[in-house]
Amino acid sequence: MEEVNGEESTVSSSHKKSFHAPWHDVPKQPIVSVEHPFIIKDVDKGLATLGSPSKLEALVQEDGATASLYLKQGDRMSKPLKSANVSTNDILLKVTVPKRTGLKRRRGAEGPYYEGVEVGAPGEPAAPMLKDAQYLFRSMCDNPKSYEVEAIGTINQTHRFRGMPDFVTSTENMPLIQKFRDHILPFDYEKMTGFKFDMSKGVKPNTEIIPPPSWTHLTLPFNYSYRQNPSVKQVVDHLGNVSTVNFNTGPKVANPPVPFDVDVVPQAPSPNLPPIETLTHGMQRLVNTALSMMQDRPIFTRRALYNCMPGDDWDVVGQNSAKYVYQYAGYMFSSGPWRDALVRYGVDPRTDPSFRIYQTMIFMLESEPKENRPKFNRAKPDRTKSEQVVRKESHHFDGVTVSKDGKIWQVCDISEPFLKNLLSTTNLRKECHSERDGWYHNGTWSKAKIIMKAKIAAVLDGVPPNDAAFAKVVKEMPEIMRNSNRAATYLGSDATPAEVHLASVIRTTARMYYSGNQDGTRGDDGYDDEQDQDEEIAIPTMLEDSLIDPRITEAVTQFASLDAEAERNETIGERMDVDGAQDPDHQGKTRHTANEPLE
Repeated sequence: MEEVNGEESTVSSSHKKSFHAPWHDVPKQPIVSVEHPFIIKDVDKGLATLGSPSKLEALVQEDGATASLYLKQGDRMSKPLKSANVSTNDILLKVTVPKRTGLKRRRGAEGPYYEGVEVGAPGEPAAPMLKDAQYLFRSMCDNPKSYEVEAIGTINQTHRFRGMPDFVTSTENMPLIQKFRDHILPFDYEKMTGFKFDMSKGVKPNTEIIPPPSWTHLTLPFNYSYRQNPSVKQVVDHLGNVSTVNFNTGPKVANPPVPFDVDVVPQAPSPNLPPIETLTHGMQRLVNTALSMMQDRPIFTRRALYNCMPGDDWDVVGQNSAKYVYQYAGYMFSSGPWRDALVRYGVDPRTDPSFRIYQTMIFMLESEPKENRPKFNRAKPDRTKSEQVVRKESHHFDGVTVSKDGKIWQVCDISEPFLKNLLSTTNLRKECHSERDGWYHNGTWSKAKIIMKAKIAAVLDGVPPNDAAFAKVVKEMPEIMRNSNRAATYLGSDATPAEVHLASVIRTTARMYYSGNQDGTRGDDGYDDEQDQDEEIAIPTMLEDSLIDPRITEAVTQFASLDAEAERNETIGERMDVDGAQDPDHQGKTRHTANEPLE
């Protein structure tokens, strides 16, 4: 209703001249707007893409509902596209404009217009005219006094589809999925009974792979910012063929590590390596320096060789070039006593006991606590010239300081007195055990590794090492640990808990019952006693006293005596109760009441 010049009038198509805009009542009818990404020509088909009528009803009744857009209706393998429910404060208006009467003909049309609809061929329905926003705006401008505006309601929720649809697996060549769709998805019992699996054995040709229910969870496109690598250039060879070459990539590593049981060790660098003369001047100096140092010491760890070489050239070529320099100097074992050590070409450390001083020990050093770790910009080991002096000694272990820039040490680089004396033994194997212990016996090598690991942990934790426990296990435990002398690997009754635990770890590391074959049988431990190697380990019913920790025996004996005493007291109590029940007079003589004096 509106009041114009004191007269009451209603909103109609005839707008009177007034200085005030008309008033419209907005009904309190909830309206939900769906911005459909398709061009809707058929309203019923457009509504069908939003799901069943119950889902459409939930969009209006529920505030936080989400619309689902089915791009492929009826295809259960197609994942619907979810909408974003946006709160809005819009008004839905119904604008009515006069129909076109056919006074004008559409460009290119031959038949006349009839009430805004083009007349088709005889027997065919007339095609409706397409009325877009431009047509509506032009019609309102042409008929400023003849159109009507009506407010339908307020739009509080608007569903917009801004995400990307998920991928869809094509099941055209998947008979199992098609059969599942035809028999199971309709939820018809008669059709479900017709679904059968092929129960024949064996692998079938063209076996189907069941697709996952979802391929991606990303709904927004990711800007990968692809750009051409500036180091990649196009080159033309002498035949005119165009190819791309990356001028910043370093040479590939052409010498892979060899296994511990390789028959013949590499005798020379790989022929695929570029000649030394073609390298840069800095790389040439490093390669020549490495070759000269390998002549004096045939086996290096990479850290030791890196530390012993001048740092000026490393600063020029970069520390990442070390792996390309090393392959000119020697080869490496992938496992065994000389694992990850650089061995001079043509040298086989498995042939001479003198190479035992180059055996490697690898330890997994504990990382820093989480509260002490930097969250960002985690620094790498410093390789600058200012740290040259410290860096030259990082591959040595003296029992006082430990450097965390590596985890591999060689026997010849251990100067700690206790370990150096232990590894200076002349009691060696007759043949090299190339898989684990090298030229040392399994007991000697296990003691050295466990004690060195304990000393490294003590240095890192800032506590003194337990040298007394180390001396006891070295003195009392044999250098050869096998099934035949396992009793000798246990400490005496005066051993402390720390010494017993240390001995247990050494026994486990020595692998007296070593099983290395894939079939579960015991492998070769490098000793000549085949009888002890092949015999089955018989566990006796009653263990010998020498095989049991005396403290365990004493504790078991004490518990047994306590159990026997408790059982004996319980038996005596039951017997007294039975005797008292059979002889009341005797019970009265032996037991006294509270008021009866004792004799």
